[in-house]
Amino acid sequence: MGKDRTYHYPLDAIRFVAALSVAMFHLGFYSWASETSSTSLIFAHVDALPKLASVTWFGWIGVNVFFVISGFVIANSANGASPISFLKSRALRLYPAAWICATITLMAWIVIAHRPPSELMGPYFQAMALWPLPNWIDGVYWSLAVEVSFYATVFLLLVFHQFKHVTLYAWVLTLLSGAYLGAISFGMLPESGWVWLHSDILLLQHGALFAIGIWMWKSSGRRNVILDYIGLGTAVGVALIGIGLRAESLQVVEAPAASGFSIEEPMVVWLVILAFMFVFTRWPGTFRPRSVGTRALTRKLGQATYPLYLVHNVVGAGLMHVLIQTGMRPYVALVFALGAVIGLAWLIAWIAEPVIGAWLREMLNKAEVQLLRFPGGRALARPGGIAD
Repeated sequence: MGKDRTYHYPLDAIRFVAALSVAMFHLGFYSWASETSSTSLIFAHVDALPKLASVTWFGWIGVNVFFVISGFVIANSANGASPISFLKSRALRLYPAAWICATITLMAWIVIAHRPPSELMGPYFQAMALWPLPNWIDGVYWSLAVEVSFYATVFLLLVFHQFKHVTLYAWVLTLLSGAYLGAISFGMLPESGWVWLHSDILLLQHGALFAIGIWMWKSSGRRNVILDYIGLGTAVGVALIGIGLRAESLQVVEAPAASGFSIEEPMVVWLVILAFMFVFTRWPGTFRPRSVGTRALTRKLGQATYPLYLVHNVVGAGLMHVLIQTGMRPYVALVFALGAVIGLAWLIAWIAEPVIGAWLREMLNKAEVQLLRFPGGRALARPGGIAD
């Protein structure tokens, strides 16, 4: 089987919509319904937006969509790649925007919330480094820790030339995640202690979502066998358990304002989006935009998604705080804040990020040249296997 590098334009649109749903959750619900989140701390409960709660309280489901797309994209890009090329591509994707957005978030904390810089330096550098454990300058960086953990495991598959067994890895992710979430559901594992605190970076909480993406990638090439469909169905079931537990935690612990809503809502929404993703990736030619302009716009939306996710929370909630204090109605302030962070994300993706990315690429290329001079380093330049 050869490499599959088909570009799936609809995934960019879905990724952008998922980022908007997370932004609506944080700015339209979590900012006033939560007591301890970074969103609520900078929003400072200057007002509330309860009329939107029925449609914003489950916007966090967008992160679950991100993880599925990540499983698909990483499987697609890692297939037949060398460990070092994979590592470079992930660093270039993650770090430039993280450095820019973490710096903007730092400024928002100082200017809007009047937090002393001395309290922020540790969380700031943890975000800049994409450190896997909290505290970060913004709570949204937790999902990047999960992503980095997933990338690290795929990197190891490439290092040991075992990417051909990526389907087996999807099974491992699914079964471990299922065992963990099942233990939580039946009260067999208390929500405390080392395992619970590290469940994100151990991929116990969300591993099945990445596994779904891997099987989706295999399905896009029409390579699935019966066992793959069984694994996929198992992973979907495990993911639904995780979504239900997240909804219950939100309603009972984090934001009781959501307690009156059905936990089946986020499950249904996620399943519908998942079905669309399978259709779009199975028949990419059918859903490929016809015009060059539409294709370019779709790719721009996809590239703006990552900075939008990183800046919307603290910066958006801080901007809403300022606008409401000046007399603007909260719902109008929400619209202005959303427009502002989308515009900011666009500028980051198309002006600032390419500059930082070019510099980082040059540094990584120089480091690669030095690494390849060593016998062990040359092994990292060999392809890590092609999936069956």
